[in-house]
Amino acid sequence: MHPWGRLPATLAHSLRPAVPAVVAATVAAISREVPAYGQAWDDEIRPVVDRGTEIALGRLLDLFGTDAQALDQRAARFYRRIGSIESQQGRSLDVLLSAYRVGARVAWEQFSGEAVAAEVTTANLVTLAEAIFVYIDVLSATSASGHASHEGQRDVQRSRLVQALLDGQGLTDPVAIQDAADAAGWTIPERMAVAVVPLVPGREP
Repeated sequence: MHPWGRLPATLAHSLRPAVPAVVAATVAAISREVPAYGQAWDDEIRPVVDRGTEIALGRLLDLFGTDAQALDQRAARFYRRIGSIESQQGRSLDVLLSAYRVGARVAWEQFSGEAVAAEVTTANLVTLAEAIFVYIDVLSATSASGHASHEGQRDVQRSRLVQALLDGQGLTDPVAIQDAADAAGWTIPERMAVAVVPLVPGREP
């Protein structure tokens, strides 16, 4: 059984009123502790973090007392999409995972305080911690798959762009080359050089 299945549904009722405060605390902590988001924070990142945290916490509380999977199909699509967007915007997976770690810590700090105030047992308090961190691991893995999927697509796009440049397509169809560069997230170089290197026996070029 998943750890949240060992928690009483009544605990979810006790914690749910605290969700808005936990969301606000999480957003504030990520803005402080994940500097890689930088200038994009207010316009692009904050709304996603706000909504993503709200969905995550609501889903977690819904799981208490059940043996359901951490994410349903809709939530899984949402968190894969977050990973894909992070890749599209040129941020590494480490940045996103750092945000998730901050979120897990803040959720534990806030929810544990509420649970103690509600006089839950020590056993349930320990299980709550386990549930939060197992749940965040699933979210992290789901977003990582979205990030990796987009990275793979971009590698293919970049390989095609390089081949088109080597074939001289930039001279015959510059608009198509520019579109391909935009899709691959690359700036077209003013000059190119070709290097010929020895190939290790048994390896594909």
